Amino acid sequence: MLLLPALNRLFDLATVRAMALTTHMPDMVFIVIGIGVIIASVLTGYSQGTGKGRSWLHVVAFTSLMALVCYTIMDLEYPRLGIIRIEAFEAKLPS
Repeated sequence: MLLLPALNRLFDLATVRAMALTTHMPDMVFIVIGIGVIIASVLTGYSQGTGKGRSWLHVVAFTSLMALVCYTIMDLEYPRLGIIRIEAFEAKLPS
């Protein structure tokens, strides 16, 4: 009688783990993010190029922001590999 609930929990955990490892965002999301970064970079470069001088503060801030956004999205996509850890997700996945 004690074996059936334990087996059911084992199968549930295996299913959750398999789904978490095989389910990812579609590639189109990454393509759209990449195109958005390129368009934003071109527009920023164009506006910087038409001015009298460069504002290095804006260049560094924009580059850092774009890199941080892309890294955060990738880190959340693969929760076991990056700096950001989702504890509720980790609790469901056996090691």
